[in-house]
Amino acid sequence: MTIVSVLKQGINFGLSIKQVEDVIQTLIGISRERLFLYPDVELAKGGYDACIRAFYRLLQGEPLFYVLGMSPFCGREFLVDRRCLIPRPETEFLVELCLDRLKHVASGVVFDVGTGSGVIGITLAVEKPELQVVCSDNDQGVLDLTRQNVFRFFCEKRVRVEYGDLLLPLINTTNLSSLQAIVANLPYIGTEEFSYIEPSVEQFEPPGALFGGRDGLDVYRAFFDQLYNFPIRPPFVFIEIGQGQYNRIRQYILDMFDTVAVCAYKDFAGIDRVVEIHFN
Repeated sequence: MTIVSVLKQGINFGLSIKQVEDVIQTLIGISRERLFLYPDVELAKGGYDACIRAFYRLLQGEPLFYVLGMSPFCGREFLVDRRCLIPRPETEFLVELCLDRLKHVASGVVFDVGTGSGVIGITLAVEKPELQVVCSDNDQGVLDLTRQNVFRFFCEKRVRVEYGDLLLPLINTTNLSSLQAIVANLPYIGTEEFSYIEPSVEQFEPPGALFGGRDGLDVYRAFFDQLYNFPIRPPFVFIEIGQGQYNRIRQYILDMFDTVAVCAYKDFAGIDRVVEIHFN
C-alpha cells in the first residue's frame, strides 16, 4: 500500500485532507514535503494499519491530537492522551505572562498546580533554565504522562513531579523562601454551562480536569483558601479562567487578601482569560 493510496483511502472515509495528512506525517514519521515528493513509496503493514486505526478513531469523533498522541504548545510537541486535557492556545497567554514577569529573576521556584500533561511547567523550565519547577496533580495516572514529557524535553534535573491536592505537595517538597510564582490552569467550566461545550470535549476529555462546580470556580476557591493558610505567599500567582468569571474571582481574592493587586488579560477573542495576582 502506497502513501497516495492511504491518502485517498482516508479522504474516501470522509476525513479532511489535513486530517489525513497529519495522520500520515505523524504516524509514519515523514515530512509534508516527502509526502508529496514520494507519494508512491510503499508503507510497511504496521504503518498502514496504524493509519487505518487512526482514521476510524477520527470517524468516531475522537480529537485529532489524541489520535496522534501529541499536541503543539508554545512551539513544541507534547505527548497527550485521554488522561489529560488537550492544550489550548489560550493557555499560552498564561505562560507568556509568567515568563515576562520573571524575566529578571535569576533563580527560584515556580509551582505548576494541576499540571496535567505538564505543558505549562515544562515550557517554563525550558524557556527559563534558571528556574526550578514543581509540577503537581491529584491524578496519579496523568502524572505518568507528565514524567514522560519531562524526559522528552530533557529537563528532569529542573522539573519535579509531585502528587497531591492543589498546594499541599509544595509544603513538604520545596524551599518556600525561593518561591517566585504559582501558575494554575484548574478546572473552570461550570456545570450549568455543560450543554455549551463541544461534543468531542464532553465525550473524550477527562471531566475531572474540566468542571469546577456549578459556576466553574469551586476548585479555584479551594485553591485560594489553601493559599490563605499557606506559610508564605509568592510575589505572583497566575491563573486561567473562563468567560464571565473574572469579576467573581477578583472579588473573592480581594475579600480574602490584604495588599494584593488583581488584574486580567484578554485572549484573542477578547475574553478575560489570564488573571495576575500580585502580592505586595
